[in-house]
Amino acid sequence: MKKIITLISIILISFISFIIISNTPRDYKTKYIINEIEVNEQFNKEKQIYLFTIKDNNLEIPYQIIHKYTKKRKLISDIKNEDNCYTIYVFNDSYKICNDNDSLKTDITSTNEKPLKSENNIQIYKSTEELFIWNYKGYYKLENNKLTNIELFKNDDYENIISTTNEEYLITANYDEKYEFNKFYLINKKNNDVKELTLEKPISANSYFLGTYENKIYLLDPKYKYEYEIVPNKKKITIVSKDGNGIYYEDNEKINISINKLIKEKLTFSNKNLYNYFIQNDKLILSINGQDIIISDEKIDDIIKISNETVYYLTDGILYKYTFGKQNQKIISNSEWKFNTSNQIFIFN
Repeated sequence: MKKIITLISIILISFISFIIISNTPRDYKTKYIINEIEVNEQFNKEKQIYLFTIKDNNLEIPYQIIHKYTKKRKLISDIKNEDNCYTIYVFNDSYKICNDNDSLKTDITSTNEKPLKSENNIQIYKSTEELFIWNYKGYYKLENNKLTNIELFKNDDYENIISTTNEEYLITANYDEKYEFNKFYLINKKNNDVKELTLEKPISANSYFLGTYENKIYLLDPKYKYEYEIVPNKKKITIVSKDGNGIYYEDNEKINISINKLIKEKLTFSNKNLYNYFIQNDKLILSINGQDIIISDEKIDDIIKISNETVYYLTDGILYKYTFGKQNQKIISNSEWKFNTSNQIFIFN
C-alpha cells in the first residue's frame, strides 16, 4: 500500500511540476511559414513582449505586442496580402500594414470622425480618457466626455511652463507671482481637490521639472542652483542638491550629477519606452526592432504622451490617440492648440 501511495505521489508531483514549468514565462524563438511567408516569432520575458518579423521576399515587417505569456507557439494564425497590404491575424485580433514605395505604413483611419459636443470652443469626441487642459486661469478636466472647470489664478497666463504630473496629482506653480514663486497648487486627479504647497525659499520663473521617480517629482531651479524633491500626497518639498551635486535618473537608475551639468545640458530624466514613437520630417514614426513604420504622414505638432504601445499626439489642433495595431481615435480638439502646444494637456491613464 505504501508503494502505491509513494508512486501516486511521485506521479502527482511530476504532473504538477510539468504544469508549473510549462506555464512559466521564458524567452523563446521559433520560425514557421504561413501562405509562403516566413514568420520569426520570439518572446521577451523581461519586457513581456512578443516580437514577430514577417518576411516576404526582400520585405520585412515587424510587429510587436505586449501580451500575457502563453505556452502556445506559432501564434500568428493567418497572413493575407492584398495590394501590398498585409493583414496579420494574431491573438484573436488583426493588424494591417502596407508597403508604400518601400516605406511601411499603418492604416490609421479614425473610428470617431464627429464630435459628441462642443464646450468652451472645445470639441469633445467619444473616448474613455481622463485629462486636464490648460485654460490660462487653471484647467478643464475631461472625464466621462464632460468638462469641469478648475480655476486657480486671478490673471490669464498664456504659457504653462512649470507644471507636471505623477500618477495621482497635477502640480502647477502659482502664476499670479510673476518673477519668482512661493507656492504650488496640487490638484488631486480623483476628486479635483486643490491643495497649496508653500515654499520656504522662492524659486525662479525659469525653473523646470526634471521628471518623476516612484511618484516623487523633481524640480531644478537654475538661478539659485537648487534641486527639489516634491512628494505631493504629503505636501512635502525638500532640497536634495548638496555640495553642488543633484540627483538624476536614467532608466530608473539613480545617478549623482553636478547641478552645473544639469543646467548646462538642460537634462530631464530619461526612460526607455517599449514602443519608440518619435517625430521625423513632421511625420509620426514608430521604430520596432530597428525598422521605421509611418504611423501618420500628416504634419505632427507635438507628442503629448507615450504609454507603452499607445501614443497621444497633436496635429492641427486635434488630440489623437493611437495604439499600435488599432485604429486611430480623436479625443478632443481646440483651435488654440494650432498655435501653442507646450504643457497644454496632461493625460492620466
